[in-house]
Amino acid sequence: LSTKRVLYKLIEMDNLNERYHELLLNVFRFDDDYVAFTRHYEDLKALLLKELDQPPNPSIQALYQQYRDDAEASFKNERAHF
Repeated sequence: LSTKRVLYKLIEMDNLNERYHELLLNVFRFDDDYVAFTRHYEDLKALLLKELDQPPNPSIQALYQQYRDDAEASFKNERAHF
């Protein structure tokens, strides 16, 4: 089984366990899958706000912000070469 499949199964069993979500976000980041990373973060954020009336934990928020910053810097760097 792939890491993603295992994490999806764990999340299916315990969808409010932020550690599983954070691990999956790290897999998306490692794979450089910005779309999946962003989609999963936004889905998680909506779930936690709906179910627990709270945003993702600070560690997940920092991971999200760092990945956005990295992606933005990469995009700017690519544009500078044109």
